[in-house]
Amino acid sequence: MTATAKHYAVHSGPEPLRHGFDAKASAHDIEDTYLPAFRAAVVEGRVKSVMCVYNAINGVPGCASELLLDGTLREQWKFDGYVTGDCDAIRDIETGHKYARSAAEAGAFAVKAGLDNDCTTSAFFRPGRGSRLPALRRRGEAGPADRGRDRRGPQADAAPALRAGAVRPP
Repeated sequence: MTATAKHYAVHSGPEPLRHGFDAKASAHDIEDTYLPAFRAAVVEGRVKSVMCVYNAINGVPGCASELLLDGTLREQWKFDGYVTGDCDAIRDIETGHKYARSAAEAGAFAVKAGLDNDCTTSAFFRPGRGSRLPALRRRGEAGPADRGRDRRGPQADAAPALRAGAVRPP
């Protein structure tokens, strides 16, 4: 079991519009208003799970933001846990934000940004049930070299669960 810090990083805007809302925030506001609590949770609290926001930040959906997920979270703060999207956040990259032209492209944006998991009701990540992720990988649009977690090593996916004692190593 692990705690999840959510909704990273600029959770803003009217709740009913969150699936397509674009929160406009200056670099100063992001750094001084929105990021300090998350930085404390990651750096000081050593939280092992972070959930990205549904809304976009300055035109980029939160779960597709390489700047926030890979750059700030993983590179600057040395986060070694996993990043999850809220339910259907990847679908929102295409349908709500109109940032991607297809579900496959939405998935590619999320994977390249560093998303490890998505609470989904869609078939995008469901193996054997019309999942589009294997085809995306075959076309070279997403793969181990693109995913932030794979740069941390092959055991990174299981690391939070192992440390929490939720699973035992083989």
